Amino acid sequence: MKKQKREKYKQDNFPKWPAVLNSALIVAFISTVGVVAIAHDKPTYSELERRDLAKMPKFTAESYFKGEYTRDLSAFVADVFPMRDKLLKLASDVKELNGFRFDDVKLHSVNMQENQNTATASNSKQESSGIRPSDKDEASQNFPNPSDNESQAIANNGIYVYKGKAFSMFGASKAMGDYYANAVNYYQSVFGDRVKIYNLIVPSAIEYGLPEKYKNMSMPQKPSIEYVYSKLDPAVTPVRIYDTLMEHKDEYLYFNTDHHWTSLGAYYAYTEFAKAAGFTPVDINTLPKKTLDNFIGTLYGQTNDKSLLENPDHVDYYTMNYPVECYRYQKGYPYYPQPESLYGEYALPANSYSVFLHGDFPLTKIVTGNKNGRKIAVIKESYGNAFAPFLVNNYEEIYVVDERYFETDLISLVNKNEIDEILIINNIAAAHTAFHIDNIVRIVDQVYIPPAPPAESSEASSSEEISQEPDIPLEVEPDDDDDDE
Repeated sequence: MKKQKREKYKQDNFPKWPAVLNSALIVAFISTVGVVAIAHDKPTYSELERRDLAKMPKFTAESYFKGEYTRDLSAFVADVFPMRDKLLKLASDVKELNGFRFDDVKLHSVNMQENQNTATASNSKQESSGIRPSDKDEASQNFPNPSDNESQAIANNGIYVYKGKAFSMFGASKAMGDYYANAVNYYQSVFGDRVKIYNLIVPSAIEYGLPEKYKNMSMPQKPSIEYVYSKLDPAVTPVRIYDTLMEHKDEYLYFNTDHHWTSLGAYYAYTEFAKAAGFTPVDINTLPKKTLDNFIGTLYGQTNDKSLLENPDHVDYYTMNYPVECYRYQKGYPYYPQPESLYGEYALPANSYSVFLHGDFPLTKIVTGNKNGRKIAVIKESYGNAFAPFLVNNYEEIYVVDERYFETDLISLVNKNEIDEILIINNIAAAHTAFHIDNIVRIVDQVYIPPAPPAESSEASSSEEISQEPDIPLEVEPDDDDDDE
């Protein structure tokens, strides 16, 4: 009994002010951070993460009860948190300690979640692949789906960093090579002799920049490229650039910190395409050159390796000899071209590669002063962006189609614009990835479905329905003449 009284006495007489002070300090700190977060200038883009930051969500009862508002608000608060960039830099310094180092090479593993998401996205698009129902049985025979293990045996499952340069590993199966070759042959079967089909597979930097003693840790690329080319229809013309790039391997063909090639690497590929297509390539020394400095690319973002920060890239791009008019087609507006320049010279250092064609858009039409009647469609992923501008010197019209985002059908584009050449250009990783191969097939005769109009405004809905009218012909003309039918 006495013990209980003593304990009660201690509790009653023990000073409570430390607990109160701690609580007050915590509340004051949270309040201060909140006030600073509200008052300080809120960035809209993160240079460190290479992405647009979340925006303040609009409150609606529907979004609140669905949990969307609180989720988006949480993302917004996290993105505008005070000193966020400094905290991210600290985290990246800690992350940079990851990786396995041997001799003068460091190997970083890469999260395969992106590849898994890619496979999921590919599967979800099977039903909207653009293959007509009557053709699906035949198409499934022509395009046997590789197993999940085979479709994930692709590049970017590891990154080597060697002397301030990063290199994505490569791996592929013959099944994926067959899959890609069948997709290219599908174009030949659809367009026949009326349209000349070319295929160009771009090797990645690891083939040319990593020392021989380390190359056995990544699959050799030339055999994979040649295997695909051996499976092409005889009417399809392969464009071989491997040996040409090898001859110039000591030049600035690929970026140090990014997975893309440079404009110079693309130029050497263009000279080989010129041989295949029967025209004389422009001399790069006759083209005025411009440069964007301090480019830090995607491979740094995946590794946070400090040696890459110490070896930043620059992006060169060239003014062509012919005048050009460019028209860009935004996603969701495939029948309404917007006048645009050939280059996005406003590109920020973290996104300097987007100087080429302003980045990836569903369709870009380039009309040149080269009135020779030649018209070409370039079916590409982002590697094609640095390549396409050189074609200004040899074609009257160039249609740059991004197979990931193109929304209408390629047959209509080719027929209505009397395009007589198609170049399918992909980096070697994309050429062995089911997601990209599926898209190359899908865009041939897919049916455009306009996005659903927003529910909150009937006036906006009416306007959206008009702007998305799918019966407007896919004549991507540079003007608004009334004689379009």
